[in-house]
Amino acid sequence: MRFILHCEIMPEQPYTDEDLDYGDSSSRSSVEMDDPDARPEISGTVENMEQYDTVLIGYAGGIIGLN
Repeated sequence: MRFILHCEIMPEQPYTDEDLDYGDSSSRSSVEMDDPDARPEISGTVENMEQYDTVLIGYAGGIIGLN
């Protein structure tokens, strides 16, 4: 979705294919899903947030099934 929509907020450390392996309980995505304290820091800030009518908030798991 990041490639379809212009995204301004990204994790500090981008996700790799291995990070997104939901079949692996030790993958980054699985650990972050199970432990709120393991969730990523956000890279950058959004200036002029009031300019947006709609804000979509998601996570890497949103791409499951789109391949």
